[in-house]
Amino acid sequence: MKQLRVWIGLLMVGLAALSPKTSADMAVLEPIQVAVCPSDSTGMNGIAALFDISALDSLGSLDVEDAVLLWEFTGLATSNLYEFTLFEAPNAWTTESIQTGQTQLVLGTPVDSWLVGPQTNEDNQGVIARLGLKRLADEWVKGTKVNNGMVITTSDVPVATLASQASAMRLQIWYSRSDHQ
Repeated sequence: MKQLRVWIGLLMVGLAALSPKTSADMAVLEPIQVAVCPSDSTGMNGIAALFDISALDSLGSLDVEDAVLLWEFTGLATSNLYEFTLFEAPNAWTTESIQTGQTQLVLGTPVDSWLVGPQTNEDNQGVIARLGLKRLADEWVKGTKVNNGMVITTSDVPVATLASQASAMRLQIWYSRSDHQ
């Protein structure tokens, strides 16, 4: 029995030596371009954001383990409800083309939504939106989908607040890579 355990242990060590070594890491990205989208007829406000993920391309073959957009707003009442919805930007855009109406972003199925309720911690000075986009970020990183950015919509936050606090957005991407040795 002891000899069998030794053989199994040696087999597992051998397999581990042959398998790719995996390392995990996280990238935190700031938006390189943002544009406030004109409010629609339903009163929905939106902002388009583009993040440069090209730095991840130099790391080789990656798998996105998770990806979230974190956006902290200051100055909003923490006793209110706020709903945010994240969409994939369907086409290329620039800040100017959205603001002048040259580019229309027709939104499809939401990627994620987040409802922020009244804060129970009185020390919390802000409202944080947390929107998941693992699948979309993985497609961007792998190059199976063009990175046109994203659009975040809400009817609960004024356009001026979206615009003034856009720089607080952070895209966090957790990824792993396999290095064959």
